[in-house]
Amino acid sequence: MDNARIGGGDEAPLGNRDARCWQTTCESAGLARSRMPFPETATGELGWRVYCEVAGSTLASLENERSAATVLDSVRAAAAANDRYLDLLPSETRTAIGTAKLACGPGCAFCCCIRITTVAPYVLLMEQAVRSDPPSIPAVLESIRAYRSATDVLPPRERVARLQPCPLLRGSRCAYYAARPASCRGCHSYDARECAKDDGSRIPRSVLRQMVQFAVTAGYDDALGAVGLDVRELEFVPALEIALTGSDVAERWAGGE
Repeated sequence: MDNARIGGGDEAPLGNRDARCWQTTCESAGLARSRMPFPETATGELGWRVYCEVAGSTLASLENERSAATVLDSVRAAAAANDRYLDLLPSETRTAIGTAKLACGPGCAFCCCIRITTVAPYVLLMEQAVRSDPPSIPAVLESIRAYRSATDVLPPRERVARLQPCPLLRGSRCAYYAARPASCRGCHSYDARECAKDDGSRIPRSVLRQMVQFAVTAGYDDALGAVGLDVRELEFVPALEIALTGSDVAERWAGGE
């Protein structure tokens, strides 16, 4: 996509030199817009273009070879695209009582206490990040096991609702921020006071940001499915423990296990 900032409302979708190319790639793989919940608005058009670029580029990267290396390359590209698109959005949004700015920033970890699910490549990306610092692995596994001992005993509904700090937090910052899952990348709020409340039901969010995040996530997941890879949602923390304690997990997953 062209490096142009998106406007503050539902107007001004980004231009995209390769939009038709990626759209053709998606439609050839059976990923037609008629199957997607993108409304006939400027915001919906933006979502469709983002979806096509992420899905099309992922399809192109995996169509000839599905290995650990190509899967990790694809998820790195999707993560980079995720950040790039969100960075192009305005930091302010219009509300019923005026203009509000994003309340997120370094050291703000309210969203790091909610249960996260993601597809396997993001787990594998985090596994690689943790393994890049071998001395840290025992401490990470210890934190994961402490997290699970506090949550696995809960009934499913209580486990989902439980606000439990992520085991990858160090203080109030993510130790592996660059490798965080798509679910984490899309979290945002315009009022930290609402984030601090247990239920979080009134956290003000941007429709535009939610649309872009959905488009990136759906585009990547649908492309994985189109090339025959497993796109089941995994609970992030238990899946990361499996990856860190297993052997050749990325190669085995890419091979269909």
